[in-house]
Amino acid sequence: MTQTTDSETSLKEKSLKEVKEELRKEMQHKRKRAHTAYLQSDSAQSSLCDNFTAVLERLELERLGPASDDLPLCAGYFPMHSEIDPRPLMQIYEQRYGNVDCHSCLLPIVLGKQEPLLFRRYDGNESMLEDGAFATKHPPETSGVAEPSLLLVPLLAFDEKCKRLGYGGGFYDRTIAALREREREKHNRVFTLGIAYEAQLVARVPSERHDLALDAILTEQRIYDGA
Repeated sequence: MTQTTDSETSLKEKSLKEVKEELRKEMQHKRKRAHTAYLQSDSAQSSLCDNFTAVLERLELERLGPASDDLPLCAGYFPMHSEIDPRPLMQIYEQRYGNVDCHSCLLPIVLGKQEPLLFRRYDGNESMLEDGAFATKHPPETSGVAEPSLLLVPLLAFDEKCKRLGYGGGFYDRTIAALREREREKHNRVFTLGIAYEAQLVARVPSERHDLALDAILTEQRIYDGA
């Protein structure tokens, strides 16, 4: 009997871990196909940037407020494999909020398997990036450490409630939980924005208590708002 990888599979028949792993394998193939199509479509790339700009305009009204000495920072990521590339979005953010004295973007660093991510300032110079864990790249130690107001999050699958399926390491779940806990004291909650291809949408992402929903998810076709 052929096993299904549908995220609606009954947990009575399979453990949640098995369901997640099967969905990850399925979505890796789907994302790879979507990645190839995306790279061949100028309109899709332009639409993703337009949707990102719309998110920023909404955040300026609802969250970021007027410009101040505390520059709102955006943490992106250096794309791996078939991840959607956030660098054009980071360039838009830098042009909007950065200046010659203070860059507005950050990149994450993996400190350890059970640790949340650390963020260092990124000036856009890729030649200065260092190799990190799990084939990641990050700024050198000479770059300043900071925390983001906007966190761009890669993923394998998502649903309309903005639940996210990651790679299984839990890095972003731990990071988001830590940022939200610290931001409660500042009354300035970090906004989490998943970046994905529309093809990564599934009916329901299997989740556990520690799996946190994102505030919104951005694709080349639309913006999904979390509950």
